[in-house]
Amino acid sequence: MALSEGYFYAGEKFMSKEPDLMEVFISRPNWLPDQLKSALGKFDDMLPDLMMYGNTIGISQPCLQTPFDDIVELMTRCECVIIFALPQIYIKSGSIKENTVDDVVLPTEWNQIETAIALSLKKPTLVLLHKDVSARGLLERGAANVFIHTVDISNDDWPRSIKPVLEILKARAFKEKNK
Repeated sequence: MALSEGYFYAGEKFMSKEPDLMEVFISRPNWLPDQLKSALGKFDDMLPDLMMYGNTIGISQPCLQTPFDDIVELMTRCECVIIFALPQIYIKSGSIKENTVDDVVLPTEWNQIETAIALSLKKPTLVLLHKDVSARGLLERGAANVFIHTVDISNDDWPRSIKPVLEILKARAFKEKNK
């Protein structure tokens, strides 16, 4: 039974139509500022060249249960995880731990949740942290066993700049799969 472009239903799982492609869980927001929307299309276009198939709840796969349950199920069958920590929350002024702050940009809280799930499932994980986003929690360098790479997706050349990092993630996922 066909359900979503790029997928077919087999038993209780959605599967990629491309069996030779590595299944990758991609955490990305459904809402983006206009200047960043087209940038993610460039990323999507690059994946087949890397023999990767991107899986995202609400984009390539519908949400059938609770978002949390769907994320766990989809991430479990994927071989690695890519988290896009992009601007979502804008704080003009306030305080963080009694420190006054101005113009703080944060990603969605789902980035923290999905990073924690990836870690608990022991999936090779890459966080693409937008240059304007404050790194907090699991998105801070050294806080967890994830690779954090700073990107500026408003720069037209950003997909080419991350290609080597994606190759490393793919190699690590392949190594984990064949242990």
